[in-house]
Order: sequence, then structure tokens, then C-alpha cells
Amino acid sequence: MKAILNIGQQKTGSTSLQYFWEKNRQQLRDKGVLYPKSLGVNKQVKIFAQHEQIQDPNSALVRSFVKERDRSDFSTVLFSEENLYVCKAHIKEHIKEFLLQHFTEIEIVVYLRRQEEHIPSHYQQAVKGRVGLPLDQWIKKMVKIKNQYYQYDRVLDVWATLFPDAQIRVVPFSIVKEQSLYTHCLSYLGIDNVGLNMDVPSLNQSWDRRSIELFRIVNFIAKEQPELVGEDMRIDLRKYILEDLQQNKGDKITLSQEQLDLIYESTHESNERLINKYDIDRRHHSYLLNPKTAKPTTPLLSNEELFAMILGYLKKRRRY
Repeated sequence: MKAILNIGQQKTGSTSLQYFWEKNRQQLRDKGVLYPKSLGVNKQVKIFAQHEQIQDPNSALVRSFVKERDRSDFSTVLFSEENLYVCKAHIKEHIKEFLLQHFTEIEIVVYLRRQEEHIPSHYQQAVKGRVGLPLDQWIKKMVKIKNQYYQYDRVLDVWATLFPDAQIRVVPFSIVKEQSLYTHCLSYLGIDNVGLNMDVPSLNQSWDRRSIELFRIVNFIAKEQPELVGEDMRIDLRKYILEDLQQNKGDKITLSQEQLDLIYESTHESNERLINKYDIDRRHHSYLLNPKTAKPTTPLLSNEELFAMILGYLKKRRRY
């Protein structure tokens, strides 16, 4: 039996893809592919969140999975959890023990966006969390070689060492631009789309630069002076931003030429090694290797504009 493990990376359509698989779970079963509900409804989050149980063949979690797997004759079991991309070593070891106990063949799939493309989306996700760093500082932190997140070959080398007999399928995101994400995933599953619901919307609404900057400032204040900004305000602000986005959609995050040059200089050698180590179609080499040029953009928000944004939030929430 074969296991296909989709490890992300984050911000490459994973949520939409997981929603697609969840919506077509029964149809996939009919085609010999199990998308196990016992490990998570939309994604197999329990592989990550309950990794200590996953290595124990006698745990309730593993027994539940085995029961689901043995109900029918499946040739392939599909797992998806984007947080596995750069998870800690001991979590990977537990997943390794689980997979080797139950499968004779393992394939690891990773979707990779060009670093310059990925960073604005990744920054947005980080700010939605608790990051309060300005974009420029955050980029400098993230592209350091010791950070490794954007050293793609190093990330995959860890997985290759962990599973030396596994096939590692590297999918540059330029492939997804040529065909739908859903169509591509069906190709490596080896099944057709007959009977599948292909009309699944893309998820995860993007924020504009104004909204991201507002939330970033609140994160910064919450860290520096938590007595002024509590968690209730952060939650309330998130609701405010999402409501505002329905009516006012501003500019997306764009990168300056200086930022693009820094990212290119920090990641180009890693991308070259990635191409040399893994089987990537030559048509997509330029996507990973060619330097990018900044697009014209409006200036960063002034202090006055930021103050007006915060004031607008406080007035709308009747806190000022």
C-alpha cells in the first residue's frame, strides 16, 4: 500500500486542496484513494498535533485509522498537513515510525512558490498571528540561511534523509498556474476527475496592505504594552478588518527592488541546488532561477494614515 504525504508548503493552496479532497472523500474512496477522516476532517492535523500517539500502534488514534483503512481495499492513502513542511525533528521521527509501520511505498509531495512570490502571503499569515515586525525587518530575518525556511533544498534534504527510499515530488507553483491545483493533484494520484466535484472555491481571503499594517501595529503594541492591547482587542480588530475588506479592497503587499534583490541573493543558490537534486521539469527552471523586477507601487503608509486607520477602528468600535 502506498502513502502520499502532502507537506505543504504553507500558502500554496493547501486549504483549498484539503477542502477539495474533503468534499470528494467518498468519490476518492470509489477510485481507490483513502483520505482518512480518522486523522482529521479537512486535513490530517492529528498527524501533527498528536504525533506522540501516531507512533504508538496501540493508541486509540492509530487503531481508529487502521479500522478506517481496512474497511475497503485501497491502493493509496493520502495525507495532507502543511505544517509538516518545517516541523520539528522529533515530530518527523514519529511520523516516520507511523508510515513505515503501515506502508510499503511512500511519496512526499511539496508545492513550492518562488520565494519572492511566497513572502508577501507568508508575511500576511504571520501578521494575522502575532508578528509585529515591519515587512523589511521580517524579510531580513526570514531569508537568513540559518533560518532555512526559504532554503528549499535544505528543507527537502531533511525529508530525503528521513525517508531515503521515498519519492519526493517537487512541484514549482508555476505548474499550478498552467492548470488547476485540483487537476494537478489528481495527476499524481493517478485518477481521473469523472464523478468528482471540481467546482470547489478557493479559500483564505487576502488582506490588503492597509489592513495588514493596522494589525501589525496592534501586534507590536500588544507585545510592548500588553496592558493597552489585550487579546479581546486583537480578536475584535480582526473582525473589523474582515468586515472592512468586504467593502474596501486596497493594494496588496508588494516588494521593493531592494527587497527583491536581497531575497534573490539569499535564495538563488538554494534554488539551483534544488533543481540539480530533484526532478524538476526544465520548463520551470526559469520560474525558480530568474531574478524579478519590482512593479510600480504606491508609497508605504505615512504615520498620519496609520493614525487615521487606528482612529477609524476605535470610533467604529465606540472606544474613542
